[in-house]
Order: sequence, then structure tokens, then C-alpha cells
Amino acid sequence: VSDGEQYRTARVRVSKAAGEGSQLEVLDANGDRFSAAFLQTLSEHTVRAPEDWRFALADAQEEIYGRSAVRLTATESGHAVAAWWFDEATGLLLWNERYDTDGSVTLAAGFTELELGPTQLSTDAMLVISLEPASASGSAGWCVGLPACPATLAGLPLIAYSSSDREHARSMTLVYSDGFETAVVGWAEGLLGQAQLRADSVAGLPSVEMWQAGPATVWVSTNGSRALLREICAGLPAPADYHPSLGEKIVAGLQRLIRVG
Repeated sequence: VSDGEQYRTARVRVSKAAGEGSQLEVLDANGDRFSAAFLQTLSEHTVRAPEDWRFALADAQEEIYGRSAVRLTATESGHAVAAWWFDEATGLLLWNERYDTDGSVTLAAGFTELELGPTQLSTDAMLVISLEPASASGSAGWCVGLPACPATLAGLPLIAYSSSDREHARSMTLVYSDGFETAVVGWAEGLLGQAQLRADSVAGLPSVEMWQAGPATVWVSTNGSRALLREICAGLPAPADYHPSLGEKIVAGLQRLIRVG
């Protein structure tokens, strides 16, 4: 990901097992896993491209990290806005890029190594965070913390979610997407400290809003426009200071004494 001055990179490992789901592991500088997520196999969603995008296949095959690939380019008003490289042998997406108006790459993601064949998903990685498909949201109590977990938000349909109802560690994560624009909404018990409101918007990077809403933190991240971000935030709990009760203050004080002791 580029902000116009430098690139921020992350090395990940993705495993996909037919009928089970996909597993994403984020690796640190030493190649060790420090974060992981699991997404169950979801039903196919119709993806609609912007009406003014025009698509063209490259005349010649290209090579992506030793594999023959076919490039598909999307243009708008005469300049390239995105490109995808598909593996010729399997049809898998090997690499994709998004471009700024001057043609510079703002976002690039893909595989430098590809292994095809039987795979086994890591069970311990699945336990880090497991996203459920939206179709599973009919069960009682599935929406944790938030006043409501709508099926659509700012026109984007809910496609997956995860939640935790553990005492003092309740959280809710909602994923909305129409195939092009994606938004992740989070609610978690906890305090932001001094930063009550944070907004970030850098070219090529997701837009983020985070604020304190009483005893919990609410945040939104999206690759959509700032207008979309504002519309999503308007449908969530408003910012509010947290005023702990006397009992909570006593418990917090005892915990500090225990840590000091």
C-alpha cells in the first residue's frame, strides 16, 4: 500500500480448502505468525463493476513469479484504474493492482509463492477469529453490544460477522461488502484513553474512524469514500464519554494494587 511517498508492506500466507473456508495468516519480519483469521466458505455474491469502467485482456501472456498469467486491465476516462493477473493454468488470481490518476500504484496484492494440492487448515489459527456468514445471524443473541446489527449499512449488505460475549471482553465485528466497496465495523468494550476521536484518510489506504461510545470503543474501516464512511458512522452509536460507576472504580483500583504488588 502506498501513501504517495512510501510503501507499507505486509507478508501473508493464505490457505483455502474447498468446502471449508479460507485462512489468512499475517507474518512478522521473522516469518513467524502473529495474527490470523478464518473465513468460512460463503455463497457467491454478484459483483458489479462501475458503469464507466472498460475492460481489456492483454494480447500477450505475462509472467508473475515464474507462472504464466493473463492480464485484465480496467480503464476509466482513458487511463488504467486497476489490473488483475490470472494464472493461465488454474484461473487463480495471482496479482492485482490499483492505480492513481497519474498511473502510480496505490495498492498491490498477490502471491509470490503458490502451492496447489491437498491442504489442511491450522486449527489453532482458526481460533484467533472466526467469521460467520451473514446467513448464520438468525440465531438469538448473535448481535453483541451494538443496539442493532443491520443486514445492510449505507447500502452495503452484511456478508460476515464474529462476536465474543465473554465477560469484560465483549466484542462485535461486522463485515459489509458489495464486492467493490467493503466496510468493517467493530464494537469492543474498552477505553481509548486520551484519544476520543481519530480520523485517518490517506490516498491508497483505508479510511478509519474510531471513537468512545460509553464503556466501549466503536470503529469503522472502509476502502470506500469519505462520504460512505460518514454515512456508516451516522448509523452507529454516537460518541459519548465513559463515566465508570463506584464499583468499577473500586475493582480497577484493586487490580492496580495487585499488579503493583
